[in-house]
Amino acid sequence: MAFDTSKFHDFFSKYIELNLREPKKAIIDRTFKRTIEDVFHKPLLNFIDINYKMKKEQIPGLFFDYTLDGIGVNGSVYTVKSIDLNSEKPLDNFRRDISELESLNYRIDLFSKENNLDSDKNNHYLVIDPYNGSKSSYHQLYNILIEQNDEDYPYSVINTNVLPHVTKEIMDSQSIIKFSEYLETL
Repeated sequence: MAFDTSKFHDFFSKYIELNLREPKKAIIDRTFKRTIEDVFHKPLLNFIDINYKMKKEQIPGLFFDYTLDGIGVNGSVYTVKSIDLNSEKPLDNFRRDISELESLNYRIDLFSKENNLDSDKNNHYLVIDPYNGSKSSYHQLYNILIEQNDEDYPYSVINTNVLPHVTKEIMDSQSIIKFSEYLETL
């Protein structure tokens, strides 16, 4: 093959130049995580357990560990879990998180009854904002969650706009303590 500058440039642009370009980095929206941190975690840090990993040994009948954004006790139990659909983790991860949250809240309610807490007044919250992407399965999951009736599910679905009210409710409740401190009294 005879050396030809134009053939070399064609070859270079087709096969070599593509590998030299840096891939575009996806822009990650951290608004949801920052809001949870600023509106919930920081204000309640000294009042309730934040980013608390519930161990399966702590609650009878629980067969998995689960991390909550927050959990506290004041005669009843408050729990908060946030899920960022816009992080676009695999859909099965969200489904598993939600299913395990339902099971955990049910077990916490049973635990409350067994330990003379007012389980009827337990407040469980799932914080989730609308999905902004283009995947229909994520939109469907979001729609299913927001359409559910609080009375039929073991948690209330709220968005980050409502979270400051939940934070205030927890801070205003008298004698709120960390769940871990409550467990030490048993």
